[in-house]
Amino acid sequence: MHQGLIFLSNLSHYIDQVDKIETRKIKLGAFKLTKTEKEIVIGSSYTHLTFKLTAWQEQWLAQLNQGKTLEEIATNHITAHNEFSFTGLYGLLEILIELQLITDALVLKDLSDSEAQSADADKNARVSMGNTEALVGNWSTQHLANLPFFRNISADLLKTFLAYATLEKFPERTKIITIGDKSRDLFVLFEGEVSVYVPGVKHRRLITTIPAGSIFGEGSFFFGKPRSADVISNFSCIVARIKYDEKAFHSLIHSSGTGQLQQRLWILHGLLSSPLFQHVPADTMDRFVVAGKVRTLGPGELLFKQGDAGASFFVVIQGEVAVSQGEKLLKTFKKGDIFGEIALMINQGQRTASARASTQALLLEVHRSEFYKVLSKNLLLAKEIEEIALRRYKDL
Repeated sequence: MHQGLIFLSNLSHYIDQVDKIETRKIKLGAFKLTKTEKEIVIGSSYTHLTFKLTAWQEQWLAQLNQGKTLEEIATNHITAHNEFSFTGLYGLLEILIELQLITDALVLKDLSDSEAQSADADKNARVSMGNTEALVGNWSTQHLANLPFFRNISADLLKTFLAYATLEKFPERTKIITIGDKSRDLFVLFEGEVSVYVPGVKHRRLITTIPAGSIFGEGSFFFGKPRSADVISNFSCIVARIKYDEKAFHSLIHSSGTGQLQQRLWILHGLLSSPLFQHVPADTMDRFVVAGKVRTLGPGELLFKQGDAGASFFVVIQGEVAVSQGEKLLKTFKKGDIFGEIALMINQGQRTASARASTQALLLEVHRSEFYKVLSKNLLLAKEIEEIALRRYKDL
């Protein structure tokens, strides 16, 4: 396989790396543009292939050739215009790769290194997660530090959590927490998935499903409340149990920031429940948490109506939000779902539908300026969100 195809087949993996292509000045090989009244065609001396460019792609190509980074191109364009096509910029990058016009030796080396590191990481994860005892023996602060909630806490606090943590393996369909229990242990889900149930009229009712990487049991841990739900493993699970100790965790429990910590947990649960955010880099996840603000809606409360100016993007953290045009219900969004992106990316800042809470709902709201700052640093995520917006807009 020639170098261009190697790049193309691994583009999604490469863009997710910490040392990001978005912030790098990409060196280009010699290319030729052929322009007519109807089209712009790019070719190179490395291949017989040619590709059509849009007018915007031609401008972005010139800026890349002048030493601008992908992030700078996106940021400058968004500042000057109301909309921006991340899909178009991503497409330009694919064309340059296929034409073998990216000649940066550091880019090539980083791609090779990142593939090797990723393969080693996957192999180690499979070995350690397949053997609970081995994982216990090799456990360090890094296992907790890599999880979303723990990435931004102090080293001392992380060590305290670790000192009171033990690793446990729960078989499929095993109750981990029982409603009404007064224990205050905190749980970290390393592998697997759990469901949360509360009593119903005739049968218990499923409240939510919690994915790997999440923390649960925080209400009892932080506030001393009896367990409010049953938590049951859907599959075989590996869980770290952090044993509650009043003396060790007193300052944390009684600090003024306890409510914010729990809110951060809720936000992370919502993001981790979304297929869109499950594989984004850690720094991107953290930026969304920091950049956004939490909105609480009561049942039936209107968030925005069709025709309103729209300057925010939303992620459902808890509850449900119904989106409709007139009397027609378009969709009900649940935990982990995103909405509001059409106004930002497609419809020039105008809401195409109304949004109203179907239940008590908790939302993460990210303003347009922060939304684009985050996406400009993660081209793959930006492309995926834009494609969602385009599909939804066509279905209206």
